[in-house]
Amino acid sequence: MHEVQSPMLSRTESPPHLSVVPSPVNSRPQELYEQPNAGDVPRFRQTIVVSNRQGREEAFTIGPDGLVWSFFPDAADEPGLSGYRLVSMRMPADHLTVGRDTHGSLVVIAVKGLQVRYRVENLPQKSDQALMAPPRWSGIEYAPLPSITGAVCVQRVYTQEDFGGLRVAAIVDLDAPVSGSSCALAYCDWNESGPNVFKTVPALAKRA
Repeated sequence: MHEVQSPMLSRTESPPHLSVVPSPVNSRPQELYEQPNAGDVPRFRQTIVVSNRQGREEAFTIGPDGLVWSFFPDAADEPGLSGYRLVSMRMPADHLTVGRDTHGSLVVIAVKGLQVRYRVENLPQKSDQALMAPPRWSGIEYAPLPSITGAVCVQRVYTQEDFGGLRVAAIVDLDAPVSGSSCALAYCDWNESGPNVFKTVPALAKRA
């Protein structure tokens, strides 16, 4: 994973146009409002703040390069100061969402056009396995959308944690109304062991 080590910042500072707000541990992901227009300066957008396993706020955002980035404090703190990291998740995105699976691992989902990519936080290893600990994130995986007549792109993607599981929904734009609607809903009951595939209402699915 490509990492960019930022200089030491105070707790009240952040990279340009990236705001981080406190959120309780294990709280629902919190999406920030779009930043004010800053002219031609590239911006981070669709910033979502969650509490990670260490109980620290971590922000996921779409960067000026169109890729998903993670912004989080280092584990080691000095009095009054905290080191922050800005790490590329290497997933192109028009839309972004973050959920948490039944193991408590963060699931970062990025949608570009009609492609859904995701990365899952690996489970922490026991202390006697520390030397063989895996990287923090899984590789990039794909969650295919169903074949939908007239599908143009995903307009929005959402996560919902309930009944002991994670569910993901995608609103798909259509180039022509189908059954009186200009969009379709695709959904996925998340499977930690994979694969993950979206489904939709049978009437909107493309018939062979």
